[in-house]
Amino acid sequence: MARITKAVWVDRDNAFKLRLESSSPDSPSAPTDLTTVSSMGLELSSRAGDHSLTVDRDAADAAINWWDYEQGEVEFTLGPWAGQDGIVAGSYDCRLTIYAPATPSGIVWLSFAGQELAVDVYQTS
Repeated sequence: MARITKAVWVDRDNAFKLRLESSSPDSPSAPTDLTTVSSMGLELSSRAGDHSLTVDRDAADAAINWWDYEQGEVEFTLGPWAGQDGIVAGSYDCRLTIYAPATPSGIVWLSFAGQELAVDVYQTS
Protein backbone atom coordinates (compact mmCIF):
# COMPACT_ATOMS: atom_id res chain seq x y z
CA MET A 1 0.00 0.00 0.00
CA ALA A 2 1.23 3.50 -0.78
CA ARG A 3 2.17 5.88 2.04
CA ILE A 4 1.16 9.42 2.82
CA THR A 5 3.94 11.08 4.83
CA LYS A 6 3.46 14.22 6.91
CA ALA A 7 6.13 16.36 8.57
CA VAL A 8 6.19 16.95 12.34
CA TRP A 9 8.51 19.60 13.77
CA VAL A 10 9.38 18.98 17.44
CA ASP A 11 8.04 21.79 19.71
CA ARG A 12 6.38 23.62 16.80
CA ASP A 13 2.69 24.22 16.06
CA ASN A 14 2.67 23.08 12.42
CA ALA A 15 -0.56 21.22 11.74
CA PHE A 16 -1.90 18.93 9.05
CA LYS A 17 -5.41 17.67 8.33
CA LEU A 18 -6.62 14.33 7.09
CA ARG A 19 -10.09 13.47 5.92
CA LEU A 20 -11.42 10.13 7.14
CA GLU A 21 -13.58 8.43 4.54
CA SER A 22 -15.77 5.36 4.65
CA SER A 23 -16.12 3.15 1.62
CA SER A 24 -17.46 -0.21 0.63
CA PRO A 25 -17.51 -2.24 -2.57
CA ASP A 26 -21.16 -1.23 -3.08
CA SER A 27 -20.86 2.53 -2.58
CA PRO A 28 -18.45 5.38 -3.30
CA SER A 29 -16.30 6.80 -0.53
CA ALA A 30 -17.84 9.47 1.68
CA PRO A 31 -16.69 11.50 4.69
CA THR A 32 -16.90 9.54 7.92
CA ASP A 33 -19.37 10.96 10.43
CA LEU A 34 -17.36 11.66 13.59
CA THR A 35 -20.36 12.79 15.67
CA THR A 36 -20.16 9.90 18.14
CA VAL A 37 -16.36 9.71 18.39
CA SER A 38 -15.36 10.04 22.05
CA SER A 39 -11.57 9.83 21.66
CA MET A 40 -8.77 9.07 19.23
CA GLY A 41 -5.45 7.39 19.81
CA LEU A 42 -2.30 7.70 17.71
CA GLU A 43 0.63 5.31 17.86
CA LEU A 44 4.02 6.02 16.27
CA SER A 45 6.40 3.13 15.68
CA SER A 46 10.00 2.99 14.50
CA ARG A 47 13.30 1.37 15.35
CA ALA A 48 13.98 4.40 17.58
CA GLY A 49 11.00 3.53 19.78
CA ASP A 50 7.24 3.57 20.10
CA HIS A 51 5.06 6.43 21.33
CA SER A 52 1.32 6.72 21.89
CA LEU A 53 -1.18 9.47 22.56
CA THR A 54 -4.91 9.41 23.32
CA VAL A 55 -7.06 12.54 23.09
CA ASP A 56 -10.61 12.90 24.43
CA ARG A 57 -13.26 14.71 22.42
CA ASP A 58 -13.54 17.62 24.87
CA ALA A 59 -9.80 18.37 25.09
CA ALA A 60 -9.16 21.95 23.98
CA ASP A 61 -6.15 22.68 21.76
CA ALA A 62 -5.16 19.03 21.75
CA ALA A 63 -2.66 17.28 19.50
CA ILE A 64 -5.60 15.66 17.67
CA ASN A 65 -8.79 17.63 17.02
CA TRP A 66 -12.00 16.87 15.17
CA TRP A 67 -14.61 19.63 15.08
CA ASP A 68 -16.37 19.32 11.75
CA TYR A 69 -17.99 16.02 12.60
CA GLU A 70 -19.83 15.45 9.33
CA GLN A 71 -16.87 16.23 7.06
CA GLY A 72 -14.59 13.62 8.61
CA GLU A 73 -11.67 16.03 9.02
CA VAL A 74 -9.09 15.46 11.73
CA GLU A 75 -6.37 18.01 12.51
CA PHE A 76 -3.04 16.88 13.94
CA THR A 77 -0.71 19.31 15.76
CA LEU A 78 1.92 16.87 16.97
CA GLY A 79 5.02 19.06 17.48
CA PRO A 80 4.38 20.03 21.13
CA TRP A 81 3.55 16.41 22.02
CA ALA A 82 6.71 15.20 20.21
CA GLY A 83 8.76 17.56 22.38
CA GLN A 84 7.05 16.58 25.63
CA ASP A 85 7.32 12.86 24.88
CA GLY A 86 10.97 13.06 23.78
CA ILE A 87 10.31 11.76 20.28
CA VAL A 88 13.55 11.80 18.31
CA ALA A 89 13.97 12.72 14.65
CA GLY A 90 13.16 9.93 12.22
CA SER A 91 10.44 8.25 10.20
CA TYR A 92 7.53 6.63 12.02
CA ASP A 93 4.69 4.38 10.93
CA CYS A 94 1.37 5.53 12.40
CA ARG A 95 -1.80 3.87 13.56
CA LEU A 96 -4.91 5.90 14.36
CA THR A 97 -7.58 4.30 16.54
CA ILE A 98 -11.04 5.81 16.85
CA TYR A 99 -13.22 5.17 19.91
CA ALA A 100 -17.00 5.64 20.15
CA PRO A 101 -19.79 4.20 22.34
CA ALA A 102 -20.60 1.60 19.68
CA THR A 103 -16.90 0.63 19.42
CA PRO A 104 -15.44 0.97 22.94
CA SER A 105 -12.39 -1.14 22.04
CA GLY A 106 -11.71 1.15 19.09
CA ILE A 107 -11.46 0.83 15.32
CA VAL A 108 -8.02 1.04 13.74
CA TRP A 109 -8.15 3.40 10.77
CA LEU A 110 -6.13 1.60 8.13
CA SER A 111 -5.82 4.09 5.31
CA PHE A 112 -6.24 7.69 4.26
CA ALA A 113 -7.36 7.97 0.63
CA GLY A 114 -5.95 4.47 0.11
CA GLN A 115 -2.59 5.29 1.70
CA GLU A 116 -0.99 4.36 5.01
CA LEU A 117 -0.04 7.26 7.29
CA ALA A 118 3.56 7.92 8.27
CA VAL A 119 5.25 10.94 9.84
CA ASP A 120 8.77 12.27 9.52
CA VAL A 121 9.85 13.96 12.75
CA TYR A 122 12.37 16.80 12.54
CA GLN A 123 14.29 18.45 15.39
CA THR A 124 14.06 22.25 15.43
CA SER A 125 17.28 23.06 17.25
